[in-house]
Amino acid sequence: MKNLISAAVTILLLIIFLPSGSARAQEQESGFCYTIINGKATVTGYIGDPEYINIPADLEGCPVTEVRDNAFYCCSSLKEIVLPVSITKLGHHCFYECTSLETISLPPELSVIGMGCFSGCTALERIELPGGLTLLPDSCFRGCTSLAQVYLPSGVRSVEKFCFAGCESLETVVFSQALADIGEYSFYMCPALKSVYVPTSAADIGAMALGFTSSGQSSSAVSGFEIFGEKGSAAEKYAQENAIPFTEAKSSVQAFAQISDSAAAPVLPLRLILAGSALFSAAVFLLVKQLRRSD
Repeated sequence: MKNLISAAVTILLLIIFLPSGSARAQEQESGFCYTIINGKATVTGYIGDPEYINIPADLEGCPVTEVRDNAFYCCSSLKEIVLPVSITKLGHHCFYECTSLETISLPPELSVIGMGCFSGCTALERIELPGGLTLLPDSCFRGCTSLAQVYLPSGVRSVEKFCFAGCESLETVVFSQALADIGEYSFYMCPALKSVYVPTSAADIGAMALGFTSSGQSSSAVSGFEIFGEKGSAAEKYAQENAIPFTEAKSSVQAFAQISDSAAAPVLPLRLILAGSALFSAAVFLLVKQLRRSD
């Protein structure tokens, strides 16, 4: 009798806790771990130590729309990953400390990147951010020590704290004209970044967001760092409060022109040529992109 009661209880528990028809338990296909909920697939991980991953656009006929939190956490073998255009969200820390990751193309419809998503990806040299992003979260690219250039698309309004902190090779940053705030320490310990144009839209600039680095047990100003921006802007106020050189400019292109003009006598430093060229290229890229959209 006790055995019958025990069996009945077991069956009842299975009925209660089995997933419904709209959601399936975690499954695997071609090495992927994933879930399917309400007809949409979410990649939750991968079996083994892959170097190259090509995530399919659909799994079991369901579109892949998300890479879940911590999905490839500390996957040190991963060198390249291809994401399908169907993905709209990358969860927090999903590529955290993928130290071998060199290449990733973010899909154009991507609208959400989670906190610490690419933090510690020390081999990542470049990243092209899609236009649908409005926020770059806390520590998103923190410690990406090989990252050299960053161009923020027109929709990005906020760069949160520590977002690019510790990006030691970062030389060029182009902010969007819609940028509203730059979080504290967001570009802390970026000693290669020597100049930046901050648009007048950026009304809030956090503590040590720009122009500071670590010096032993304390912080110090980055040698030779300069801010370009409009008179009366938050950028000028930040520069004054932190004793950072400030030059008036109404756009990143004008900032580049002013850097060039100011070097008429001596030879223009290579870092300024590279930074100015990148700023100009970014401006042209954004203009062409805008024209294509209008067509």
